[in-house]
Amino acid sequence: MPKPYFRYTTNRQTVHVIPAGMDDRVEVVGDPENGCYEWVIYTPAGVREHSDAAYGSPEMALRDGLISYSTVGSPVEALRALMTAVERCEDNDYSSESRAALAQAAERASALSVCYPR
Repeated sequence: MPKPYFRYTTNRQTVHVIPAGMDDRVEVVGDPENGCYEWVIYTPAGVREHSDAAYGSPEMALRDGLISYSTVGSPVEALRALMTAVERCEDNDYSSESRAALAQAAERASALSVCYPR
């Protein structure tokens, strides 16, 4: 199975492998010498999704990988969508489409407060 590409982390070693569901798994991979880790969700079809955030600890990467696996939709994708919507508004794009995208992204991101309490 091909390895995902990461912009910030070199995939030198698999640190954790956690079986999930029937045939899926959540892995934490990275470069321990440089303290950079990512999570990857594998299904029988291949990589479902992965981080690209250069976590400073494998435990934090594992936490977010398990949360991403267990939630409907990904917290990472929800935050990316929110940031994209915010950037469009910062570029003075206040069309109804942009406002709707921002509202939807904010709603998805606010659901993360269950996973990431204050």
